[in-house]
Amino acid sequence: AFSPLYADLAGLPPAYFLVGDLDPLSDDSRFMAARWQAAGNRTDLDVWPGGVHAFVNMNTPLGGVALAHIVTWLDSLLGAAGAADDPVTVVRRYLEEVVNGGRVDVLPELWAQDGVWHGGSMGERHGLAEVLSFARSGGAAAFEGMALTVDDLIAVEDKVVVRFTNSGTQVGPFMGAPASGKHASWLGIGVYTVAHGRITEAWFGEDVLGMLLQLGVIALPVGPR
Repeated sequence: AFSPLYADLAGLPPAYFLVGDLDPLSDDSRFMAARWQAAGNRTDLDVWPGGVHAFVNMNTPLGGVALAHIVTWLDSLLGAAGAADDPVTVVRRYLEEVVNGGRVDVLPELWAQDGVWHGGSMGERHGLAEVLSFARSGGAAAFEGMALTVDDLIAVEDKVVVRFTNSGTQVGPFMGAPASGKHASWLGIGVYTVAHGRITEAWFGEDVLGMLLQLGVIALPVGPR
């Protein structure tokens, strides 16, 4: 069957579904709204009592009110879009909600479908699916109480540079090292490119050596005194 109900809807923009409860095709709108929301997209559904098929296009009091409601929804969305799509806002949401908050479910709102994650010694992830998989099974499993603090942030057009401090207690294996139970705090820099409200590419450099030294995984050679 050919229907948008069966399409991959991840990473799509907000959508407003409006249908009358007397419309014989109302189930199509309800099902589509449910699929849109399940894909992680913002979804607004209004079912209008007494509305027939295409009632919005009819010159009736109900149609006029519904049409005005659509215009209000669009005005509200477009008014918020400028702030929501701002690169700094997008990056801060990513750091606060995903990195610190653990809300992997909002990644489709913040990361482009073909976005690339360059993690240096942590490898690379290409595309939203790989970034999602890494976020679900990354450092959170090895560290407890992880917290990233933004020390400085500079934005120029579509680029956002963040100097940060990361920290956590190692409670699981990390880069081949067994859990140490020790707390570590290390520095890092992230560079993000943002387009149309989503991160399209990001580069990270973290002081992994400093972290491993604090965890006791490695030790620097001691020279002659």
